[in-house]
Amino acid sequence: MALGQSYGMPIVKIVNGQFGPIVGQVSWMRLDQGYAALLPAKELKLTTVRYTFEILNENDDFDIAPNVGMSSAVNLFPTPPKVTVVKTKPSAVRSVKAKYSKGAKVKASWAKPTNLGGAKTVTYKVRVTKKNSSKYGSWKKISSTSMTFKLATRGKYTIQIVAVNATGSSVAKTLKVRPTK
Repeated sequence: MALGQSYGMPIVKIVNGQFGPIVGQVSWMRLDQGYAALLPAKELKLTTVRYTFEILNENDDFDIAPNVGMSSAVNLFPTPPKVTVVKTKPSAVRSVKAKYSKGAKVKASWAKPTNLGGAKTVTYKVRVTKKNSSKYGSWKKISSTSMTFKLATRGKYTIQIVAVNATGSSVAKTLKVRPTK
């Protein structure tokens, strides 16, 4: 068998221990370090195969010991290894902005994080704190990417937004707002 040349061999179905009909063809190729086979296993609906092998002389042109051995069953489609997704905290929310309306209302909105940390979804925690206050506002948990606040008519406020998954919270994004009236 010449190096790099491809040869075809029939694939025979074994029925009750006997050779049955030809069901396809396998292509063999001699490589530097041995042989490779191209088997149309999916098209033939094969799940396992057995193969025989022979010992050939250095010119590969004649059998020294035909049918020396038969392989055990080889699973063509082994179960892939289970992939474990390492979950992390999500990245921070993006594109944080504020829209003001009458009555000292402020609507904060943002885009979801680019990295959900391996989770399918995230929720958000939002809090508002008045500037120069020694007390932080309490966190409110929401699932949407916007929230409207009614604030006092005077003063400056900080709105903080974090994305949350089962592993933890992202870094807070901060939005500074000042109601108009």
